[in-house]
Order: sequence, then C-alpha cells, then structure tokens
Amino acid sequence: MARIHFSTPLRRFTGGVAEVEIDAPTVKALIAELDRRFPGIAEPLDKGTAVAIDGEIIAHATYEPIPDGAEVHFVSAPSGGGLEFHLAQFNLARLRQPLDHEATAEFVSVLDPVNAIAEASPGFIWRLQDDEGNSSTYISVPGLDDPMVIVNYTIWRDVESLRHYVYKSGHGNYFRRRREWFEPSDEATMVCWWTPADAVADVGDAYKRLVRLREHGPSDDGWHFNHPYPSPDEI
Repeated sequence: MARIHFSTPLRRFTGGVAEVEIDAPTVKALIAELDRRFPGIAEPLDKGTAVAIDGEIIAHATYEPIPDGAEVHFVSAPSGGGLEFHLAQFNLARLRQPLDHEATAEFVSVLDPVNAIAEASPGFIWRLQDDEGNSSTYISVPGLDDPMVIVNYTIWRDVESLRHYVYKSGHGNYFRRRREWFEPSDEATMVCWWTPADAVADVGDAYKRLVRLREHGPSDDGWHFNHPYPSPDEI
C-alpha cells in the first residue's frame, strides 16, 4: 500500500482530499485507480505533473513500480524542458511567539493561500509538505531541536522563478512584514543549490547545507540567494 499526496492544485479534483492510500503495482495502474476514485484527475496527472517516489522525481514514470509503503507525490512538471538541474532552496526562521499564539495568528492564517501562490507560480517544481499535505512549517528537521524554528524547502526551475515568487507575487506582501513574526538573525537563514532534476534531497541534508554555509561560506554545496552560482546547465 502506497501513500499518495496531492498538491493544492490537484485537490480541486479530489474534493479537497490531501492524500490517500492505494495498492497499485505501477504508476500507470495508480493513475487509473485515482481516476476511478476522482474522475477527471487522470488528464492533469498524465500531462501536467511529474512523479516523485520516496523523494526521487522520476522521468517517464508510466511503468515505474511502486514499492509497498512508498510515499508518492505528484508535483508540477517544469515547463520548457531540457534542464538537467533545478534550483533548490531551504530556509528557516525563529518565531517571536509560538504558532498557536495570537500574535502569530495572521501568519498561520495565510500559510495555505501563500503556498497556493507558490504552486501556481511560473517555474515552481516542488515543496516540502507533511504527511497530511500541510505546510512544511509543521515538519521537524533532524538536528534542529528548537520548537520555535520553522522551515521552508522548495524546488524551482531557476533563480528568476524563485525571485519573482519571493518579491513580486502575493508572497512579497508578507515577506516584507516578516519582522512582525520572526526574530532577526546574524547568521544565514537561507541556502540555495543546484539539484539534479530527477532528485529531491532529504530535508535533513538540506539543513546540513545551511549549517555548512554558515560555517564555511558559499560553495557549490550551498550559496546565498542574492549571490547565485551559475547552473551546471550554463557551464
């Protein structure tokens, strides 16, 4: 039995269901079963998404076997094609007050709308979610023991796609107000790197990249968003 996760855009086909458990031998059989349960979902799954099985994005996944107990995500497929590397970013922030505090209520209330903006943005590929399809805000990270620290981990087609989302989309309005909810930091809070298009690094590995950036400075392993390294596709 595999656990299937649906991104926000796909939930309009599922009636809001974020995940289901299905026993299917291959991705093709899985899509057929999903279309039986949620009529009409097969077309966007076939044409507008990629498949990630246990964190690995798989190209040409139609006949890919699905192991028992696998975590399967249908993620937005990159437009334009041809790229072997995508931009990954991981960031964290320390809350001024807990998530259930009234001072943080507005931030919590816009998590789903802002994540929906990300998923609808040009160049979006993938974002970290918990088992119920909720924001990565609620995910614990190995090696990160502070309950007041929350994380965000996404993958994008390129730097410009992420920059547009951060500063020019509806996300930007809340980004400019971040000091209302988060403490300032003298350390780097965000790390970027180029990741192979067919892979998603574990969130624990993403956090380690940020630690290495803090301790050793920028490198191919991780660099600052405002000082990007060139993509291997450009070299």
